[in-house]
Amino acid sequence: ANPLVCISEWEVIGKRLPAPANVVLQNLRQTYDGRPKQVGVQTDPPNLPVAVVYENASSRRRSEPVFEAMTEPPVAAGEYAVLAEVANDDYVGYAEGTLVVERASQTIAFPNPGAQTAGNDLDLRADAYSGLPVSFALVSGPATLDESGARLSFSGTGTVTIVASQAGDGNWAPAPDVSVSFDVTSGRFLAINQTNVNVRESGEGRFVVR
Repeated sequence: ANPLVCISEWEVIGKRLPAPANVVLQNLRQTYDGRPKQVGVQTDPPNLPVAVVYENASSRRRSEPVFEAMTEPPVAAGEYAVLAEVANDDYVGYAEGTLVVERASQTIAFPNPGAQTAGNDLDLRADAYSGLPVSFALVSGPATLDESGARLSFSGTGTVTIVASQAGDGNWAPAPDVSVSFDVTSGRFLAINQTNVNVRESGEGRFVVR
């Protein structure tokens, strides 16, 4: 028998076998912001080149055991299986983990439109930090929303309360609801009778409403 055949199961003759390397994944929990989310990798020995691939965990089928490589870091919120493997002929090592990109939080800017007049209409305006459309709901008061859901008509006087909502999507969590209240008046002026006016000797008039 040839003794050289038994040197290694790798059948490597005259070449040193790869040394083991330790690989650790970092930054496995991040938040969506519209930019790629790359995991951190630390190796021992340090600064070894590492190839990192990602896979959307929600799209993997149980019948598919093969890791489908995606070398570009993901952007969208979700869970991604991660494989980092040393790319150096002198070392061998890898690490597996799950990158979680959480949905981002958002807020709504809904300025109070101020006092309104009965019989008029009002176009509601609000902006979500995410840029997603905002919906409105009438909580109480003498008003109605039209089919567009963003135009108010006032049928009487009183206090109107409106709430603005944004339900979020795959990348944005629902925004906290914002409500505003304002008064609706008749728009008529109060007539003051001359007998309700007291005039000083200096000629200045002071209006006293009784």
